[in-house]
Amino acid sequence: MGQSVGGQIFGPWYDIIGWIIAAGVFFYFAISAESMPSQIKEKFPAFLLNKRLCASLGLLMAFLGIGKALDWW
Repeated sequence: MGQSVGGQIFGPWYDIIGWIIAAGVFFYFAISAESMPSQIKEKFPAFLLNKRLCASLGLLMAFLGIGKALDWW
């Protein structure tokens, strides 16, 4: 089985980029959930509007990305 296009472009960092992007998305929702208009809020799932949950998931994703970068697993 060949390497994916993303793996060819980013090399070994391809496995890490997904974790970092996911952490960024969760941190974005943790920071901006309160200031979103109600029309936008009703389109998202309820867990994305929970500030503590999104911050916790962001930290988890960042930890997993750092762990993958340092080759802990």
